[in-house]
Amino acid sequence: MRLGSRKAGDGPRSPAWRRGRSGWSILGQVLIFAVLAARPTDGAGITAFAQIASPGIRSGSGFAFAVPLLTEIISLEGEYARSPEGDTSPSLTLASGSLVLVAPFELIRVRPYFVTGFGIFRQKKDFDTETSMATMEGFGLFLRLGGPLHGRFDYRILQLQGTPLQEKQKRMYAGLTLRF
Repeated sequence: MRLGSRKAGDGPRSPAWRRGRSGWSILGQVLIFAVLAARPTDGAGITAFAQIASPGIRSGSGFAFAVPLLTEIISLEGEYARSPEGDTSPSLTLASGSLVLVAPFELIRVRPYFVTGFGIFRQKKDFDTETSMATMEGFGLFLRLGGPLHGRFDYRILQLQGTPLQEKQKRMYAGLTLRF
């Protein structure tokens, strides 16, 4: 339909007026509105965490730095984590980048999130070493403690590429996040 070619009966309710609008364009408009209407970003955050990794239950630690994009709903996160070698498990060192999608709502000071990303890992057991790419996905919760301090609980599944000593790793961690 060309501009100015509307006929006398073509109003906002007539089928000719709505022609060309798809459900996808309406959904896209709603998503754009939701992102732009979300509360403004709190800024970046840094997290220090302790973790338990499997297989071969072993502890570890790490840190992460997140930078929000537009709002606090979508963030980019860089992370470094290390789990030492166990009796039956290799050590795992991971440097990764992730996209974090945080729920735009908070229930009783808790905000859930989903994370997906990739990185570089190194596994080592005795004299065997493997370095390659890793993909990950997981979910977690941010718990608002007060002021800029948040608790963070995270579960991730890491899929190690190449010829790793152990292909799949699962990790749970708890940490403290300082927002600034």
